Amino acid sequence: MTTPSYLVIKDESAAFQAALRFASNAAKTAQANVTILCIIEPEEIQAWGGVERALDDEAFDAARLAMAAHEKVVEAITGQKPVCVYRKGGRRAVLAEYLTQTENVMALVLGAGVKDTTQSHLIAHMAAEKNLHKLSLPLMIVPTK
Repeated sequence: MTTPSYLVIKDESAAFQAALRFASNAAKTAQANVTILCIIEPEEIQAWGGVERALDDEAFDAARLAMAAHEKVVEAITGQKPVCVYRKGGRRAVLAEYLTQTENVMALVLGAGVKDTTQSHLIAHMAAEKNLHKLSLPLMIVPTK
């Protein structure tokens, strides 16, 4: 059996930072993991195959570099490295697909900030009546200042 995990969706907002810290503390208490899902949204431009692959590779490399600081936050709190998952696609579609394919997620943790962020958009989407009944795990919303 796999270790249960708190899922956090990466972006560069203060709301994400709050959600990451909350998930890390919860994981430490529950003896669970933290999974950070990094979604690389497709470029708006249509490029030739080789150019598109190069752009994708560059986006994934940049995401991996940016993830290092977030890994350190989780490791400092929990004592273990987070599971880092990288996917390409639209945020909502990738999240829905990941949740249906992954059984060990015990909660989805999102940060809610004052400013309009990608986290806020995901909260609105997940909490909508048509989507909430599809969610078979707790949705934790962490407030930020």
